[in-house]
Amino acid sequence: MRSRACKAAIRALSSTLPDAILRYDGFHVLYSNEELAESSEICREVPVGSLIINNDDRAMVVRDAMTLQITLKLDLVLTNFETAVKDCEREDPVLTHFYASLLRAGAPEDRFVLYRGGKLYDWSQKKEIKKGFLRAPGIHLGIKLVGEGREELTVAVDVDLLQLRAKSDDYWAMKRVERFVRDMVVRLDQRYFTASGLKWKETGEGDNQWCLEQWSEWCTDETRREMYPDSMVVFEEFQREGNTGKPASVCHPLTPLIVLPHSRVPITKQDKNKPPILKPHERSAKIEEARRAIHLHYDNNQLKGYKTHISPNAVLVPYKRLDAPQVYGSREGRPARVDVDPVKHNFNSNPHAFVAPARISRLRILYEAFAFRDCKDKAESFGKRYVELAKSKGVTIDGWSGDSVNDMEALKAEFRRLDDCRREERQKRGGGTPRVMLLVMGCSEQHDDIKRLEHEWRVITQRVEKHTVLNCFGGNNANTLHNIVKKANEKNGGTNVAVRGPPECARLFPLFESSSSPASLIIGLDVCHGEPLSRYQELRGFKQEPSMIGMSSNAATRNLQQFTGCYLPTQSRKEAVPSEVMCAQGRKLMEKFLKNHGKLPTSVIYYRDGVARSQYDMALGEYDALVEGMREYLNVRDGENKENAGSLTSSSSFDPREIVVVCTKEHHLRLFDKSSGLARNPLPGTVVDSGIVSPFYPEFLLVAANVFSGSAKGALTTILRDGNANLRKYPVESLKEMQLLTHSLTFLHGVTDAPTGLPEPVSAAHDLAKRGHNVAKSMRIAYGYYDWTLEQLAEKLSIEGSALDGVKFQA
Repeated sequence: MRSRACKAAIRALSSTLPDAILRYDGFHVLYSNEELAESSEICREVPVGSLIINNDDRAMVVRDAMTLQITLKLDLVLTNFETAVKDCEREDPVLTHFYASLLRAGAPEDRFVLYRGGKLYDWSQKKEIKKGFLRAPGIHLGIKLVGEGREELTVAVDVDLLQLRAKSDDYWAMKRVERFVRDMVVRLDQRYFTASGLKWKETGEGDNQWCLEQWSEWCTDETRREMYPDSMVVFEEFQREGNTGKPASVCHPLTPLIVLPHSRVPITKQDKNKPPILKPHERSAKIEEARRAIHLHYDNNQLKGYKTHISPNAVLVPYKRLDAPQVYGSREGRPARVDVDPVKHNFNSNPHAFVAPARISRLRILYEAFAFRDCKDKAESFGKRYVELAKSKGVTIDGWSGDSVNDMEALKAEFRRLDDCRREERQKRGGGTPRVMLLVMGCSEQHDDIKRLEHEWRVITQRVEKHTVLNCFGGNNANTLHNIVKKANEKNGGTNVAVRGPPECARLFPLFESSSSPASLIIGLDVCHGEPLSRYQELRGFKQEPSMIGMSSNAATRNLQQFTGCYLPTQSRKEAVPSEVMCAQGRKLMEKFLKNHGKLPTSVIYYRDGVARSQYDMALGEYDALVEGMREYLNVRDGENKENAGSLTSSSSFDPREIVVVCTKEHHLRLFDKSSGLARNPLPGTVVDSGIVSPFYPEFLLVAANVFSGSAKGALTTILRDGNANLRKYPVESLKEMQLLTHSLTFLHGVTDAPTGLPEPVSAAHDLAKRGHNVAKSMRIAYGYYDWTLEQLAEKLSIEGSALDGVKFQA
């Protein structure tokens, strides 16, 4: 752009605007703070469409672009680029009009062909030339005609070229672009497109006549030329000051953004370095040979059937089916047994009351005014039916009210009002923790914000979608309202049903009623990792958001069948939990267990999810740190209270049965029942403990839940430690005991009348880790905590001693 009027308009803004041009899903925001000279380009362009991976990046780019309000005056035509980023889903008529305005009187004579997002547009004819789908972060090729009547194109490179990344199915599209535009050479290399550049040289046939020069013709170093076959370079020509002769040229070396190990090795050498492909029987022989070399070969039948490769042929394995445990509800204040379907293992607890109903001091029921604008009567009726059903199930509601809400500000005021009600109720009672709850209907887009406010104000929340509310009025969805009320009871510290495990696992399975029998402390842990940083965030210098630990246990309440917990931040993308974190949690768990049960646990069972076979030692290290923290608490307690030394709750009496179990569904094993001739999903309770399991550890595959659609994916359960038992010669009775324990724990979810795919400790830990990740993400967007340390974030996310501690708020 050589228009003086355009340069003057931009120069007036150069003192306040940053130096960049954002390209965002086909939109451009133009701004610059460079001191512009007569011969310099006005702006640079950075495509950021490929840098946007998630909605956070989208909001970030829009927010940055919205801080600029730029109006360019070109021949009395005002073009405001603020509107170009408001709606990211439509095409960009503003930008189209801007480029069209450049062809009017007073504008530069050059016709512009814009290369953006892999698409070529001739703005003079307002039509698309060819389509491609390249994502080129940091690359801008400004393509323009040399002059009127010229058909040759020359290249203006604004920034250094980087390696282009594209999908594998974009290859043929880019080949079409390559045939049309002669200023790019794109070659496919391990699913990465490498822009190898070009050079134009004079042919002698006339002025401004150029042709393509390859790297092999320009480079004099034969070794380097062989390393880069068929590649090219980019030359930029410019005129030196005071020199009217031939323009000088500068070579722009192409630095790949990502260098693959074999991207610069000839194909012939690559083939020689590749390991030979082994046939299945040869692969098995190599595996057995490697096992003998590291002394892992034993003469037993399990090793012969254990293979590490995936076979396309089905393997016939023996199996057994476990019976469902006994489930109890409440009827007239007494325990009443609930019938369990012997085939599907589902049960119906709707006719029964809750075995431990919750008490809610204040319930506030809100509905989104805009979402329920056409069915306001049903939203109000739902609140009444909700309260009536909860009271019929035994829940005590001291007071409730309903209203509509319009925006998040009004919702925040409701949290503040409920917090005041809880404070007043605490003063009336003289202490305690009164339960207050907020039920929100609608507001689907504000889910994470609602849960963040729940964490900040310590107010239990339950959000119900609009279609779920309407389903409660249908005849075929009678259980919908029951499930909503069950979730509310679990969230407020109640228990819906009680489970009595089989006699074979009575030593380990927790009992609902308090008694003098042995008690097990069961702990579940999972780690939730955030999304990796996008290219846009890396360029902006953002830090990777921390991972989140979810830990559940049955130590925080008097009911050993209720699993509650907390979430803790840890190092980003690290699956291993630091020893100091596990040790601190062990001290807290032992303190809570003694406070609620008055005795030491006879067994400490640790269920771990998200662990691969190569990380078993990591899981054992986490458990050792956890138990060490428990012993530290008991030693400090004995030192402060001399009378406690030697008692049943002293450190000397703490000798639990230590059990470490890895339970995960991240595997590739699938079970099918072909007894009827067709491949069907196995029935709930199916267990396979031979044939396809590990020969080194006691392991079994448990299908606990009834599968409605798709293929059943059982929980692969591996026992890494069980007291002093020899895992290579694990007793059959102990293996059956662990199978029954894990199967019975899947019935403790409480919200639904069916077993879950994972045992409740693991399922609760997974939900807690996910909830902690969403709360931290919402805090990051709302407050921008990028500079917070892990200790500061852990303090913000702590629920220790609050109204959320000891309840299943994540249900």
